Amino acid sequence: DTVSVAATIVSSGLTRREVSVELVAGGSVVATADLPLRDGRQVVSLPWHATAAGTTLLTVRVAPEPEEITPANNALDAPVEVSARKVKVLVLDAAPRWDLRFLDHALRRDSGFEPTVVLVGAGNGRADGFAGIPESVERWAGHDLVLLGDIAAADLPTSSQEALVEAVQDRGVGVVFQPGGEHLPRDYSGAPLERLFPVEVDHVTGGGAGTVESADFKPFRMRVTARGAMHPAFAISGDAAGNRAAWSGMPPFFRVAAARVAAPASTVLAEVDRPAGMPGDGPGPLVVEAPSGRGRVAWIGTEETFRWRRNVGDTLFWRFWGQ
Repeated sequence: DTVSVAATIVSSGLTRREVSVELVAGGSVVATADLPLRDGRQVVSLPWHATAAGTTLLTVRVAPEPEEITPANNALDAPVEVSARKVKVLVLDAAPRWDLRFLDHALRRDSGFEPTVVLVGAGNGRADGFAGIPESVERWAGHDLVLLGDIAAADLPTSSQEALVEAVQDRGVGVVFQPGGEHLPRDYSGAPLERLFPVEVDHVTGGGAGTVESADFKPFRMRVTARGAMHPAFAISGDAAGNRAAWSGMPPFFRVAAARVAAPASTVLAEVDRPAGMPGDGPGPLVVEAPSGRGRVAWIGTEETFRWRRNVGDTLFWRFWGQ
């Protein structure tokens, strides 16, 4: 793949001086960018094409100027791991929701993923005789990432949930939860799967559904946090303020999971105004990630990220999901 390396250059007292920013890989300069300096932080993008699997040391450097006192900070190294193996993704949902439809298309177009998308119990809400849901730790661990949509607990037995918890915590599998309002999170109150949630769910608000509908005249709006502004999921550029402004201006949505607070050790990447009737103070967590043993889990509290496609197509939708 060809990737874009974002290099942040900080300078002072050298306004209008033009310097050459170089990207070095394997001892050779592979990309350069001419940068007219101004005081403060500037970001340049340098392309790098990976040609071999393994660890490559990338270096960004700028030649010292004659009046610089400390030239040692003119270079920065970053090891990058390159793999020829495709990321195996298992997507389980109960219905072809709009987010799932666009995500399915995007996953299949991306050569870095090997996706398996399964609609569990499509048509009758059950999965009688369906053999696709992993029931053992080994089968769950055969995937790098599991995306769980609005799947019913009846279709994900307790034994499968326990196996998934073990696969995450002992084998390093990643899980993304995207509630939908019918089953997730409502069906999993007190179930083994709830131990992986990076949020605490209010199972009373919304009539016990675990999700809340907004009023038509007052939809929900996402607000990216300071921590989320530079997280890969929301990183459009090296400008944190610009990232927050861009994502916080996304189209509003009308349903949100009733997450009261983030669980301990979790990081809130985006928030939403707390729905009426939900206990607690301040905004509620919307997009949250957390470590769980050797694995990681993420919570995306809306099923309406497809609205981000309005007027711009897949650009921001896949920026978020792909990263």
